[in-house]
Amino acid sequence: MPMAMNSASSTRPAVPPGIWCPVISLFKSTKRQEIDLDASYRYFSHLIRGGVHGLVLQGSTAEAALLSPQERIELIHCARRAAADLGVPRFPIAAGVSGQSTNETITLVEDAASAGADFGLLLPPSYWSKAVTNDTIIDFYEEVADASNIPIICYNFPGVTAGIDLSFDILTKLAEHPNIAGVKLTCANAGKVTCLTARFPPSKFSVFSGQSDWLLPCLIGGGIGCVTGIGNVFPKCVAKLYSLWQEGKVEEARQLQGQVALAESACKKGLAATKYGAGVFAGPAAGVTEESTFYPRKPYKPASKDVKEATIALMGRLKEMETSLPDTVAYQMDPPKLANGTNGIKPTSLRSHFVLNNWCEDPSQAAFAAGYRHFDCAPLYNNEAEIGKVFAAAPIPRSEYLVTTKLWSSDHQRAEQALDKSLSDLCLDYVDLYLMHWPVTISPDTGAEYGKEDRKVHVQGWDFTDTWQEMERLLATGKAKAIGVANFSTTNLEKLLATAKVVPAVNQTEIQPFLPQDRLHAYCQAKGIHQTAFGPLGGTGSTLHDEPAVTTIAKKRGVATGNVMLSWGIQKGWSVIPKSVNPARITANLKDNFSLTQDEMLEMDRLVKLKGGKRFNRPDWGTVVFHDDVEAGVA
Repeated sequence: MPMAMNSASSTRPAVPPGIWCPVISLFKSTKRQEIDLDASYRYFSHLIRGGVHGLVLQGSTAEAALLSPQERIELIHCARRAAADLGVPRFPIAAGVSGQSTNETITLVEDAASAGADFGLLLPPSYWSKAVTNDTIIDFYEEVADASNIPIICYNFPGVTAGIDLSFDILTKLAEHPNIAGVKLTCANAGKVTCLTARFPPSKFSVFSGQSDWLLPCLIGGGIGCVTGIGNVFPKCVAKLYSLWQEGKVEEARQLQGQVALAESACKKGLAATKYGAGVFAGPAAGVTEESTFYPRKPYKPASKDVKEATIALMGRLKEMETSLPDTVAYQMDPPKLANGTNGIKPTSLRSHFVLNNWCEDPSQAAFAAGYRHFDCAPLYNNEAEIGKVFAAAPIPRSEYLVTTKLWSSDHQRAEQALDKSLSDLCLDYVDLYLMHWPVTISPDTGAEYGKEDRKVHVQGWDFTDTWQEMERLLATGKAKAIGVANFSTTNLEKLLATAKVVPAVNQTEIQPFLPQDRLHAYCQAKGIHQTAFGPLGGTGSTLHDEPAVTTIAKKRGVATGNVMLSWGIQKGWSVIPKSVNPARITANLKDNFSLTQDEMLEMDRLVKLKGGKRFNRPDWGTVVFHDDVEAGVA
């Protein structure tokens, strides 16, 4: 017998309360419209950052009837991975498990549970609707619940079940089952809410509305949340509505309820309208910008011109509010590996990547062949046009590699123009990560050659917080999927975060055994900012390759000294950017890394204590940039 979610004495709701989003399915722009897992990852991440309290996969809004069993499993894996990468590995996920036979349904439940779903959302059978009696429904649910390793949530949606309705009497009977945890009511029957909640506490049987346009009536009647399609479009607004109720701000909640209801009325024009609205209003913020990704699966048609216009008119009222609300991840116990500015970039893909720095295209071609999938560029390197030739002839699809470029200090006041220039040179439509290269704004009007301006002549009345606001706006354009910073100290990050709406995804800075930046790294971890190390092998004049601790480990492991330092950095928790023009070294930098033992890690950590801190890249900006060096005694 499967375990119920809560014991009989528990007061915690059987299903986590709040806003659950029934996630739409995203498809590739191909003839067969295969599931687009990359876009789905970005979209799942966006919704979780939007503050929803749970995801529902493979429901009616997800076109579950059009998904194969394998696609269902892959989507659960993808959602679970997105949640884990945001620091919430146990984020609540329910999966649609509705089949027309008991046997088929149990198989779907088994697949969902094995893939990582926490609940199974189950419609009544309806293929031969006249043969579906009350006893048939009760037997069906009880037999599935008996066989299930995850709790079952009843799903009442007469509109998709040939009019079959789960009555109060049926739900009362099902609520007694120890492995049936609640119900989603997409029948707008407030009477069922009040009757069920009068009979059962949420710890026994949790009641949710199936739309957000009657969320407040449901909550007033004793329900604990809703499962709402408009959550795909405006997750922050719907989560805000729920939080206002929780905070006792009833009048504010009532006013927002009206706006949410009007926006959701567009969803009732059909799935094509919901998906079109999601593509227009949520897609850019999620980093999913291709309109066809949001088309329904064939044979069903995209929204018509009239439906599009009506959808924009009804949903547009929430656009400004959604943009103004901050990212919030429910249940977050640990900081995410990548923070709010990521738009779905996977931390694992940042683990090791090749810097295209002051070289022509040959090394980057070697990097593709070696297996590198993240390329770090910058206009300051004066080679983006050459690198663009490589990207134009890349041997793999654009979706399978990442590109970072940077905003130079004399471009701080024209961020989008600078990004457009980089995109043109790189032959790309977007970059995956756009970094502010330095936290100093210098004038572009000195007449000096680009990149060789006087770094001590700073623009007055403008600082990096103003630049960051310009970069935040770029996310909505789709030209940059994520934004971050480089060469920022703890002090400068604190100043940035005091006014930022988006937390930097990455801080790229010099990190190597003589400069471990412990204070900065701890701060970034606490704030969910991923650290990327340039110069991980030291710089000109470095003795790291000759240090006995490094050479001893290298000899023992049969690798180059550089791989010892790269492996140490990766194991410390940051990404590394090795650079080389030698094809053999390019391959070795990626392939020859290993896991150091605890003793080996301690030996590497002792280097800075024995030899003292050393920074190899220290340009003079005429102001303090490396604030952490003073405390750490770095030369």
